[in-house]
Amino acid sequence: TGDGVCRLNPSGHQRFERVPLADDPAGKYVANTLLEDHAGTVWVGGEREAFRLSEEGGRWVARRSDLHIPKHPGLQEITGLVEDAHGALWVGAVNGLYRRWPDGRSERYTVEQGLPNDRISVMLRQSNGRLWVGTWGGLVELVADPPPNGRIVERTYHAADFGSGGIDLIEALLETPDGRIWIGRPQNLVESYPDPRTGLRRFRAHEIGYARSSIEPAALAQDPAGNLWIGTNAAGATRVLRSGFSTFDEADGLASLHVVAVSESRRGKLGFATRGERGRLLLHHFDGERFTSVAPNVPREDPSGWGWYQLTFEDSAGQWWVPTGRAIYRFPRVGRLQDLAHVRPEAIWTRPDSRADMEPFRLYEDSRGDIWIGVISLLPGGTRIDRWERRTEKFHRYIVGRDFQQFWAKGFAEDRTGTIWAGGDRVLCRFRRDRWDCLESDGLPKGETWALHADRAGRLWVATTQGLVRIDDPAAERPELVIYTTRQGLSSDSCWSLTEDSWGRIYVGTRRGLDRLDPATGQIAHFTAQDGLPMIAGTATLDRQGVLWFGTGLGVARLIPEPEAPLLPPAVRIQALSVAGVSQAVSEFGETRILQPGLGTAQNNLRIGFAGFDYRGVLRYQHRLEGADPDWSPPSRDRTVSLASLAPGTYRFLVRAVDEHGQVSASPASVAFSILPPLWRRWWFVLLAAAALAQALYLLHRARVGRAVELERLRLRIASDLHDDIGASLSQIAILSEVARQRSVQGQNGIAEPLSQIAQSSRDLVDSMRDIVWAINPRRDRLHDLVQRVRRFAADTLTAKGIELVFHSPDERELPLDPDVRRQAYFILKEAVNNIARHSGCTRAEIDIAVEGGRLHLCVRDDGVGFEKPAAENGHGLASLRDRARSLGGELAVASRPGDGTRIEVHLPLRS
Repeated sequence: TGDGVCRLNPSGHQRFERVPLADDPAGKYVANTLLEDHAGTVWVGGEREAFRLSEEGGRWVARRSDLHIPKHPGLQEITGLVEDAHGALWVGAVNGLYRRWPDGRSERYTVEQGLPNDRISVMLRQSNGRLWVGTWGGLVELVADPPPNGRIVERTYHAADFGSGGIDLIEALLETPDGRIWIGRPQNLVESYPDPRTGLRRFRAHEIGYARSSIEPAALAQDPAGNLWIGTNAAGATRVLRSGFSTFDEADGLASLHVVAVSESRRGKLGFATRGERGRLLLHHFDGERFTSVAPNVPREDPSGWGWYQLTFEDSAGQWWVPTGRAIYRFPRVGRLQDLAHVRPEAIWTRPDSRADMEPFRLYEDSRGDIWIGVISLLPGGTRIDRWERRTEKFHRYIVGRDFQQFWAKGFAEDRTGTIWAGGDRVLCRFRRDRWDCLESDGLPKGETWALHADRAGRLWVATTQGLVRIDDPAAERPELVIYTTRQGLSSDSCWSLTEDSWGRIYVGTRRGLDRLDPATGQIAHFTAQDGLPMIAGTATLDRQGVLWFGTGLGVARLIPEPEAPLLPPAVRIQALSVAGVSQAVSEFGETRILQPGLGTAQNNLRIGFAGFDYRGVLRYQHRLEGADPDWSPPSRDRTVSLASLAPGTYRFLVRAVDEHGQVSASPASVAFSILPPLWRRWWFVLLAAAALAQALYLLHRARVGRAVELERLRLRIASDLHDDIGASLSQIAILSEVARQRSVQGQNGIAEPLSQIAQSSRDLVDSMRDIVWAINPRRDRLHDLVQRVRRFAADTLTAKGIELVFHSPDERELPLDPDVRRQAYFILKEAVNNIARHSGCTRAEIDIAVEGGRLHLCVRDDGVGFEKPAAENGHGLASLRDRARSLGGELAVASRPGDGTRIEVHLPLRS
């Protein structure tokens, strides 16, 4: 960097560690280039000096080396570092080339030692040990093993050697695994390769400049797929796809860009046919670098017709066949292609009937040397195919399929059994037993047939406008067909040309480019203009060196196929993550997990962005949400997924990339998260609710048990009252009745007194029964009922004694009272009233009933004789009142003095 060396430590706490190169107070020191030598030492090229990096005390530090670069006016920098086979360090600087030997000795080389320029821009060590130096004056190839103080320059290359103009500045160098050296120059990229004939190095320039921008390559690299990457100074990064295509046009000698036929002779000569002005056929040979062309010696007034693909060629005997719109010309064997311009044809075949509807459209030579000719037939009568028999030099005419009208043969092929196949519109035929039979199969596409090819495995391939057909056993009576269309991965159903490479892969020229099909795996690769294919490949062939040639409407394309390298599965990373519209942190490695313990109910909307990188083509993506989706989604180019309205639960989002060969990512990228349930569904809330419910059930049970106990106690009290009051009264009545009976039997007087006592006891017994019935009646559980009964009892009792009664009652008469409270309060008041009537000797009594602070207050006062409190407390009356109050959790207070009346106050709860 411009501030020293920066070291990346992905696993460390401090991700980037800066290593300064000098004790500069400003802390700025440029690091231009890095090198790791054979011993593992890291060298840094800085300003005027080189540094060695070492780890000391857990930190990396830079130490100055003993190599000092003399100061250069205006510029001081090291631009290149390489190590040779002897361990010597070569240093490129702005003022020359330096070599530092392992023992510390150093040498400097400048223009005086043969360099074209002292300013070194880039350096490269080739895999064979040869050193290359890029300068501002050209590219220098150093001698194989330069001796000390000896000659170092083997050869210097300038712009003229690269086949392009411009300055001699070299800005970048790269060696690829195939041994080629790529040279980055302003606005172009130069490919260097050895000439197989001379062994000398040859160059081909590839323009990379654009109309409005000048690209200056600053760095070159090659990715695992073989594509070249160009880092530029001011135009970003540029990728040069490694397809293997080389294109040839008029600059390479083609007389016309409209290539209609490509063939190879039995002698290994490549022949190309183009259609020039007025449709005239032009023939070409290729010498490895350029094309030479010739116009065959046919009459200018004879139109060339419009046939293509299998059209003109040099046959097995060296004779040339050239069809036109009116005739077929056969030229003798010539020494040079240019001789066809003036040599006379040795045979001319014209249409005997001179009908305008007959025109040669396809020419094909079989293994016997016979020539098959597909003839255009625009009139009814079927498809016409002619065969020129070499043994007899005679023509044989065949009418194929009379039901097929106004169509003609558009392609020929010969299978391994010697059977000739021809394809036309909606028909596929074969020549067996000296006759043509049309193939009957329901699966044959109903489109036009444009090309046929018999591969080395014995299969027959048919290119139609509705897909590609494969016939594995052409010799079968009813061959089975395998159809390839866009559903199987073809770029288009409209197929135009066919050929095969040395590895048995089939190349199909389609309306949308070139497809390569591997029959063994079914994988299909696509090539388009982005890969260097100039246009639709209308014709194709494989030469004996294993090179593929394609004829297009914009020239010739050449492809040197290579065996399929092991493909690494594409990688995929998470790029972005947002939760409910809020962005989340994502690591540089695409692995993320939400740090919160869980997402709330309102955060159940996630948006996830992801991406993969593939050097070979376009990726598609599949995703799956564990916990919701059982299967992967269909492949799509979309790189974002929205997950909305997720139910509470634990999830894991997975995404994987799928390349054009069907390979998927070895390890999907993932995001794990959980959506918390609502408050009322969380475990602690459920636990608390269960505890509260258990507590409520317990309290309800306890209340029910308490109520049952209370009822049981009430029954016990009622039984006790019945036993004490009613039982005692009934016993008294029984005794008095017996006394009255005996006196009556004995004739004694005094019967009236027992009978009077019986009557009184009976009345008391009725009152007691009424009190008990009232006390247990649930419809009397109100304050109003208590007040009413107490008022009536007090009035009846005190008025009979001539005592004035003053009664005060509260307004909350509808206030509910506990049955036991009502009962005990009544008996307390009743006992107090009885005491006033029997013992007070008063003339006036007051009764107050009030409700204050959730308690019932009772007060009874009289103006009677009063009593001494200690003596009174020894009696049973006040003790009974106090026990009743205490049984309810209440309080009783008595205030009395002789001659000053008595006051009794009781405070009771409303609920017992």
